[in-house]
Amino acid sequence: MAINGQGYCSSAFKAFEIIADNALKISVTDGISIFFTIMGVIAISVGVAISAYFAVLKLTYFSERI
Repeated sequence: MAINGQGYCSSAFKAFEIIADNALKISVTDGISIFFTIMGVIAISVGVAISAYFAVLKLTYFSERI
């Protein structure tokens, strides 16, 4: 609207056309982003769990309490 000076309805229709024409690209991009988000959460969780495990085994503070 602000760039081209068009009204709200014509701008909304143009946006709808762009989204409709690129529906496959949008869905693929969304799927890829969800996949990488899940993989990132898993990687961080596994990394923290492994670090905590080795910290409990190697640090003297924890080994004296066992």
